[in-house]
Amino acid sequence: MSRRITSSLKPVSCEVAVKANERKHKMRAGNPCGIALLVLTFLSSCSSPFANNIGRKGDFITAFGGKTLEPKYRDVHVSYGLDPKNERYLVHIPESYTGDVFYGLVIFIDAEEVVTEVPDGWASILDARRMLFVAPENGGNDQDSDRRMGLAVLGALEMMKHYRIDPSRVYVAGYSGGARMAGKLGFYQSDLFHGTIQNCGADFYRQVPTVHATSWLSRTGQPYGTFEATDAEITQAKQVRFVLVTGTNDFRRGNILDIFNGGFAKEGFKAKLFDVPGMQHTTSSGEILSAALDFIESAALVPDSVQTPKANPPFIPATGQTFYLDLDTAEDAFSQWRHDDLGGLCALHASIRISKLRNHPKWLPIFSIWLQDSEAEDKKKQVGLQFWAKDRKPPLGVRIIQTDGPKLVSAQSSSTTVGLDATIPVEMVWLPPQSVTIRIGQNETHSLNVSWRIERIAITASTGQMKIDPLVLGCIGKVNHR
Repeated sequence: MSRRITSSLKPVSCEVAVKANERKHKMRAGNPCGIALLVLTFLSSCSSPFANNIGRKGDFITAFGGKTLEPKYRDVHVSYGLDPKNERYLVHIPESYTGDVFYGLVIFIDAEEVVTEVPDGWASILDARRMLFVAPENGGNDQDSDRRMGLAVLGALEMMKHYRIDPSRVYVAGYSGGARMAGKLGFYQSDLFHGTIQNCGADFYRQVPTVHATSWLSRTGQPYGTFEATDAEITQAKQVRFVLVTGTNDFRRGNILDIFNGGFAKEGFKAKLFDVPGMQHTTSSGEILSAALDFIESAALVPDSVQTPKANPPFIPATGQTFYLDLDTAEDAFSQWRHDDLGGLCALHASIRISKLRNHPKWLPIFSIWLQDSEAEDKKKQVGLQFWAKDRKPPLGVRIIQTDGPKLVSAQSSSTTVGLDATIPVEMVWLPPQSVTIRIGQNETHSLNVSWRIERIAITASTGQMKIDPLVLGCIGKVNHR
């Protein structure tokens, strides 16, 4: 995936290639007359750098001015002495913004020094969600951490001073080293930032067990993956929602999986991991951004202190709908059990056990439970739970998959891992018009929507053995005799 860079001047395109598996930036420079005019305009307004941009829409580079706001808390790891007149920011303002209603804010910390456009695919998502965007320049990986975090705090406060921002919808995002800064600000400045979106970069306040990572050093040879935090900072951070994004082609994937599973998930943080198939070391797509914001904002309207846990409605088994399955599949083979008549059914309970993994150079051991429409194989839509052995050995990872024919629509990684012969309970509930809930074990729940009618269940296995003992179909909250 590439990240496009543009300026608000008329462009003359040139392209700079980078190493394999890294991003390719398309940088555009304005014509000389336009650049000279921009410089003169900027210099002539130094007494009030932001004055010429009041009411401006779209993407533009600016500095701020006037009295600087102060955060509620000051942390020793963050630089608060930056002068807003001397710092430049990319600002994105949707055409729909009028100042009549409150908007949210995403501040983005890049790995690079020059940022002149919102990441690819983000602008339309932010606009639709009524969110503004700001990103500091000269805040890349070559800068000191306290300055980088200070620039993020300053940018957020200046935007809150000049625009109508809902303080409960201020989030910090970043890419690579900038993602690591975003994650730290979830601890160091949790009074200001209520969610993080960390693209291909993460740390935790203690060392986590090594399961997937191959190295805990940065590319410059510095320790990777840990930072200092006080007990008070950790307590406050548990009110923040952390989103970690990686992909199967991200060289930091192993570190991020270990930090999420052995750190955030284990210690009970409000955190979600997106492990995106095929994604390299880059910023996420607009689709993943939208899903990340869904998670961050899912409980934003009801403070934790007044949330009332709701009891799950009871599962009622249907008569004659209990099955005992044993899908024992050879190395390069595929097996399937299917139930095509779901009339009156809306839920399943399954006790799943993976008892064998076989080895084949081309085929991974993969075991799935699918909810599908009634289309032919090459056109069917499906959503399901998948157990897979990426390295052809236990433990197995767990993920929630949606597909539309051969196209992968989304993939969400679970914090659960499964060993051989371990029994894991699963519940799947599908209710009209489009709601699907998947529960894994006792403590993990995923909710999502689909735009099609669920008509059948399929259980599939490849290159190993899965037993479901039993699989029970039924519904929620009412007796169903079929």
